[in-house]
Parts: sequence; structure tokens; C-alpha cells
Amino acid sequence: MPRATAYVRLLRPENDVMMGVIVIVGALVAGNGSLPASSSLLIGFLVGFALAASAMVLNDIADINIDRLNDPSRPIPSGQVSLRSAWALFGLLSAAGLALAALQGVPELALAAISYAVAVSYDLRGKRTGLPGNMMVAFTGVSPVLYGALLSRGINLTIALEALMIFLAMVGREIVKGVADVEGDRANGIRTLAVVVGPRRAALASLGFFVAAVSLSPLPPALGLVNPVAYSVPVALADVGFLLSSISVVRDPSRPTALRAKELQLAMYSVALVGFALGALRYI
Repeated sequence: MPRATAYVRLLRPENDVMMGVIVIVGALVAGNGSLPASSSLLIGFLVGFALAASAMVLNDIADINIDRLNDPSRPIPSGQVSLRSAWALFGLLSAAGLALAALQGVPELALAAISYAVAVSYDLRGKRTGLPGNMMVAFTGVSPVLYGALLSRGINLTIALEALMIFLAMVGREIVKGVADVEGDRANGIRTLAVVVGPRRAALASLGFFVAAVSLSPLPPALGLVNPVAYSVPVALADVGFLLSSISVVRDPSRPTALRAKELQLAMYSVALVGFALGALRYI
């Protein structure tokens, strides 16, 4: 693998871009379809991207022993990226993300710092705690929505509902990831829900979180907070994808099925974000 490709895999740019896009969606929803200045949005996107990327790098540093068993082709255990280089990249991305947040104001810096601290705590300790660790990851996934809202008109009811949906769905996906990695996690003493109660019961718990997220999705149009058609079509598609993928893991809690499910669920996040964004455009 070329060196540049190894660094791309380390950063997981698809996740980082999503965090940046979520900042923009949060600003759009909080602004009821209007956006702040493009320069503010660009910096907000870069904050989300850089801090997410730093967390991805630290995750691989902390998981080197687990990845030797679960995924030995990852850049660090395979030797394609040295630990020293990974630590340097983590520091650079962390400093860049927090410095950019400081340019946007004290509330933005405070939220970015809290989210960053939770992400670091998760990578170093929280992932061994199972469900609390899953919730830590979900909080870092919700933070960009709130950050975007701070760049716009602040946190409103629509932001609160959609952030809660994201939180619940992310907890569900994190549990599915634990089902996929149960053997390596058990060998390394990581008490995911799949390790503690078994893959099938963990899959049922994951389904419960997705059902909770989906049950909230009719509320924004029912309350007149969003454009009902523009919001409902993509969100309904995401709801179906979330439920079908989580049900598939309940039926077959094997690693291949869980891996397929978590990839589909990641794609459904993007679909849901489209619905949130379009729903903010009240008159299309």
C-alpha cells in the first residue's frame, strides 16, 4: 500500500467529512434554512473535520493491539504508519481544530473542547466501558450539530429533536460495531455490550436504540418545524435502512453481517442528514 493511502485509511476521511457536513446541517437547521457567512461555515467545517480526524488517529493508536487481531491490515499494526508519526499527526490535527474553533468564539471553543475531551477520553479509557463508551461516541457525533447551531441562531427545538435522533442511532451503530468485533474485544478485555451479554442480546439492544430514534422522526413535521415532504422522504428511507440493517444483525449476529450492517447504517446517516437539511428549507 502506498504511504499516502495508509495515511488516508488512518484518517478515515469519509467520517471526518461527515462531521464537517453535520456542522453545516446544524447551522442550516438552526437558521431555518438560512446560513451564516461562508467563511464561518468553512471554518466550522474544518473544525469538525480536524477534530474528527484527530480522534480517528488516536483511536488507531489506542487500538493497536486489538487491530493486530481484528484488522492487522490497519496502517499502524501493519507498520505502514509508525506510532511516532501517528502521534505527531494526532497532535497537529488537535491543535488545528481547537485553534480554528477559538477563532469562532468562546461558546464554539467550549463546545469543541468538551467534545474533543470526550473523544480523547473514549479512545484512552471509555471504549473499555461498553455502553457508556458507546454513548461517548454518540455525543461526539451530536456535537457538530450543536456547533453548527451556535454558528447560526442557536439551539432550537428542531435541533434538539434531530440531535437526539442522531444520538440514539449512533449508540445503536456503536453496539453493532461491538458485535462485529466481539472476539478481539473479548481477548483484549473490552467490555462491549456484545462481550458482556452476548452478540444476539447486544443486537437486540441496538435494535431498541434504532427503534427509539425512528420513533422520534415524525415529530418535526408533526409539530410544523420542517418542510414535511422534503424532510420525510429521505428520513423515511433512512429509517427503513436503520431498521432493516439492525434486524439483520438480530437474526444473524455474525461478524460479516454486523460489518455489512454498520456500513449501511453509516450510509443511512448521510441520507438522514439530507432530510434534515432539506427539511430546513421550508418553502421548496
